[in-house]
Amino acid sequence: MPKATRKRSIDPYALVGIVALQKADADALPRNQDLLRGCLSALLERARRRSMAQERLLRRHLRILAGLEQQMPQRLHDLAIPSLLSLAYAPPSKAKHWPEVLKLQWNTLLVYLREKDFNERAGWIEEHKSEIRKRLTSIPCNCRYRRDLANSIREVAERERKGKPTSLAFVATQILADVHSTGPENIRKWLRDRVDRGQADFAAWIIEKRRSEGWLEDYAKTVRLSIPYFSKVREKVTKTVLPSSGTVT
Repeated sequence: MPKATRKRSIDPYALVGIVALQKADADALPRNQDLLRGCLSALLERARRRSMAQERLLRRHLRILAGLEQQMPQRLHDLAIPSLLSLAYAPPSKAKHWPEVLKLQWNTLLVYLREKDFNERAGWIEEHKSEIRKRLTSIPCNCRYRRDLANSIREVAERERKGKPTSLAFVATQILADVHSTGPENIRKWLRDRVDRGQADFAAWIIEKRRSEGWLEDYAKTVRLSIPYFSKVREKVTKTVLPSSGTVT
């Protein structure tokens, strides 16, 4: 005689999820801000468990978007395009340092050295080290910044002792090597590297407040329009990734 059929027990939470799926549109996303933040945190944790490089990439572009939202809300749609493209398509970089940050820091440092009349003395670095570090570390990189400039002070002091001139390029390279906990030869290499537009590297310029809004917007527009990589996926991304408000011109 066949066994009597019986109902199967269902996990209550799974049942709630099934009902929610039935009611929601296929492409629905949460609208509650707290819930969205929780989703992002969970997805970042999933990315971290899979790849630290992937997590760094995602966090970088989320931070860029947050900065754009705060500083330039009126142009958010257009300026957010490179970061949204990168979030959707760009491969994660395994680089410990961000070359475009190094280039921006290099430019910032040269301006400061000239403004404050660097005199080729180790004592000058000792006197200005707090301000130098403050300016450089305000620009975020993938690495952890080092707190002191001891190596730079020592190198300049040695050249001073030997009577050798210390160029702006030399001291800037030494300082960046100190800040990024690496060697001067790596700094020189990364400063020569081409800009990686696929990673939306214009982001570092947002942090440099001395740049005008108009200049930044023009720069972002130029980057977006000049990259074949972006052009290929632009139409698809416009439909599937970008915010619905505004138009992409």
